[in-house]
Amino acid sequence: MPHTHCSAAELTMRGVVINVSFGIPGSLLQYHDPADQDAATTLKAVALVDTGASHSIIRGGLLDPLCLTAIGKARVAGFAAPVDCAIFNLLLCIPQDATHYSRQISVLEMEDWQDSRIDCILGRDILASAVLVYNGAADSFSLSF
Repeated sequence: MPHTHCSAAELTMRGVVINVSFGIPGSLLQYHDPADQDAATTLKAVALVDTGASHSIIRGGLLDPLCLTAIGKARVAGFAAPVDCAIFNLLLCIPQDATHYSRQISVLEMEDWQDSRIDCILGRDILASAVLVYNGAADSFSLSF
């Protein structure tokens, strides 16, 4: 089973944070214009694994280089008050040692993002297909898909 982990120093300082990448799902690649030099097909991000978040959320503007169109809107509980978020279909890739985990997901984009150290939150909608083991005594975690 592919998995990822971090050192004790990283976990203590940042929490359960992992590197991920987002891409255009295969079903939408046919609409991607390869002549558009400004449009990317993938982008890297720093994600916080948050078991308290029911939905995965990305920082507003993060997806701009992918030139994706929102598929809808949703009202969610924000940091201080409910906020309206755009919904996007994406390909999520989590590098894991020599392999990676990829899955098409829907995420919410939050414009009023408060933390510049992370780009997105991986919530229970994604974690539902994973096993997260957190060892507080050893300051370590393992995330397996």
